[in-house]
Amino acid sequence: RYAGFLHFGLSSVGSFIYLIIGLIGTLVITRLVDPAEYGYMSMFTVYSNIGLMFCGLGLDQTLVRYFYHRDNLDYKRIECMSAPMILCAVLGLLLLPAALFTNTMGWTSQPISELVLLEINVFVLVIHRYAILLLRLRYHTKQYSTINIIQKATYLIIAVALVVWLRDYYFYILAVSTILSTLVATVCAMLLEK
Repeated sequence: RYAGFLHFGLSSVGSFIYLIIGLIGTLVITRLVDPAEYGYMSMFTVYSNIGLMFCGLGLDQTLVRYFYHRDNLDYKRIECMSAPMILCAVLGLLLLPAALFTNTMGWTSQPISELVLLEINVFVLVIHRYAILLLRLRYHTKQYSTINIIQKATYLIIAVALVVWLRDYYFYILAVSTILSTLVATVCAMLLEK
C-alpha cells in the first residue's frame, strides 16, 4: 500500500518537473525561432507520431497486456520490438527512393533531408517507446520520471545552444534536437533496465 503511494508520488513529481521544463522550453524556443519554422516542426512531430503508431503495429499494447503473464524476456524485447523495427526500416528504404523519384519527376519538391530526419526520428521513437514502457511495467517509477526529465532537459539544452549559435536552419536544429534527446533518453532507459 505504501509502495503504491510512493510510485504515485514519484510519478507526480516527475511529471510536474517535466511540465515545468516543457513550459520554460516552449517559452524560450518560441521567442528564438521563426514561427513558420516552429509550425513546421510541429508538423514534423505529428508525422513522427503517426509513423510511430503505424510502425508500432499495436505490439506495444501486446507487451502491456501479456507482460505479467509470461516471464520470458525474449517476447518482451525481441518478438514485440523486432516487427516494428523491421517495418520501420523497410518503409524507410521504400520511401526514400519514392521521394527521390517524385522529386525527379517534378511532382513534389520535398527536401530529402527532411524525409531522412523523419525516418530516423520514427525509428528512434519505436525503440524509445519499448524502452520506456519496460521501465513503467516493471514499476521503476523513479527511473521512468528521470528519463522523461532527461529527455526534455536534453532537448532544451541542445535546441537553445544550437539556435543561439547558428541563428538559422531552425527546423533542422529542432528536429535534430528532438532526435538526439530521444536517443539519449532511450540509451539511458536501456542502461537503467539492465
